[in-house]
Amino acid sequence: MSTVEIQITARGRVVQLLIFALIGAAVAGAFLAARALGLLPAG
Repeated sequence: MSTVEIQITARGRVVQLLIFALIGAAVAGAFLAARALGLLPAG
């Protein structure tokens, strides 16, 4: 693999991690908000 290909792959990996982190934060935030509002039983 050339250097350019490695750079592109690394960038794609970082973007993937960022997207996963954002999705995880959004899900956790929504879950905590629902629980704080009493929409979900605390359990």
